[in-house]
This record gives sequence, C-alpha cells and structure tokens, in this order.
Amino acid sequence: MTWANFFFVSDIDGTLLTTDGRVTDRTLRTLSQTREKGHYVTLATGRSLHATLPIVKQIGVNAHVITLNGAQVVDATGRTLMQKPLFKAPLEELCAQLEAQRYSYCLMTADWFVVSEKALSTHVNSAFVKRKDVISRPVLADFLQDAPQPVLKLSLRCPDQAAFESMLRLLVDADVYEISCGERFSINLTARGVTKWTGIQYVIDELSITSSDVVAFGNGDNDLEMLRRAGRGYAVANAEERVLRSYDRFIGTNDEDGVAAEMERIVENLSGQTA
Repeated sequence: MTWANFFFVSDIDGTLLTTDGRVTDRTLRTLSQTREKGHYVTLATGRSLHATLPIVKQIGVNAHVITLNGAQVVDATGRTLMQKPLFKAPLEELCAQLEAQRYSYCLMTADWFVVSEKALSTHVNSAFVKRKDVISRPVLADFLQDAPQPVLKLSLRCPDQAAFESMLRLLVDADVYEISCGERFSINLTARGVTKWTGIQYVIDELSITSSDVVAFGNGDNDLEMLRRAGRGYAVANAEERVLRSYDRFIGTNDEDGVAAEMERIVENLSGQTA
C-alpha cells in the first residue's frame, strides 16, 4: 500500500489546549512523533498572529499556519503569505453603526489588534493591555481612515439575545461577511467566503495534498466548515452547543487529550497497513 502524508490541522482554544490553556506533555510528544513520521502538523485558529505564535513555537509545525479564521496564512516565523481583507466601504458603515449603538468590538489586521480606549480601561485584562500588537483608539471607526494595514477580521459582542439576533439579521442581509458565532453573544466576521477551510485549501494546494488527506480538529462554529470538508473531521466532546447539535463525529475532550489520542490512533493504523 502506498504511504500517505496526512495533513493534521487543529484549532487551538478549547481543542488543542486544555481548559486552563496548556498543551499537555502527551500532546507535545504526539505532535512531534507525527511530524517525525512524515505527516504535516499545523494550526487553524481565530486568534491573531501575535496570539498564535507562542503556540506555534511551543508545538512546532511543519506547514503554514491559518490565523484570523482563514483571513491570514503565515509561515512558522510569522511572515504573512496570504491575506483576505474585509471590504472597506461596508466595514466603515458597520463600524459607524456599532459606534452609534455603543457595541463592544475590535478590529484585527495582519499585525495589529485594535480596541477602543474604553474597552482597554473597562473590559480588557492587564496581560492583554501589555501585548505589543494592541492599539487603542478613542473611536475605532477613525482607525479605518488611516489604517496602516487592511482589516482582516472584526469581532463584536452583543449585550443580550435580542441584540444578538438583530445584529445577525443585519449582517446576513449585508451579504458581504462570513459570519461565525461564539459564546456570550459574540460574532466574528471575515470577508464573504473566507473561512478556516479556505486558508487550509491555500496551504494544501501548495503542498499538492488533497482534501481527503486532511485531518481536522475543532470545537466551534468557525470550525464546522473545515470539519465537514476535511477527509476526516473531528469535534472534541466539549465543543460549543451549535457543534454538538449539528455535527456527528466526536473524540475525547480537550482535557482528555482528545486530539492527541485520535492522531495516535490514525498514525498507528496507517503504520499497520503499510508494514
């Protein structure tokens, strides 16, 4: 039987990391052994570049990394290889609406995480404030006028369920955004058609790998497309409610080394077939 190189790609928060934010020794060992056996190992995350790089350095990757829900692809050093900005005109209009309604939101570029001064003083922890990639502005909409880089992702939080549903209707009607929802009435936006999977597709095309050789792990709404389009997609048992309701292939939780255990099983089975 011909040897196959799998492309293993995992979400970070709630999937690869434990609930208290650690990469376990077992996971580190499994990732290393998987790379040594000739497979690709990388990450696909909604995190910004700055927040992703420490995990990249800790686990080691041998394929390009997908950040900002697919709006950015970087190499292991953090060099941007591909980016897909939000359309500026509708983004300016949306930001003006968010400012008028006093919504909490942030903007992300390839290198910068832009938040309001109010958010820095009232809602953001001290560790976040000290991050080198954080920029604050009195009014975020003003940042768009002289932004040093195009905006790749917008994240916002609604105050309650009614506001959340109203905002979703507005965003769907705009028809220019890829929308994923998180916990506590949060919404994440990238340009229409830009997802973790499109970032993965960019990477595997360069490696001449087909989607059937992709093994993906995730836990959130922003992971569903990559889980469904990968040759093998697995959600951790601690996944968000929407994933638990709409997906049907699960592994152990993030606190049970679910990703590591499934990778070990897949690689071991493949080794047995090719022996």
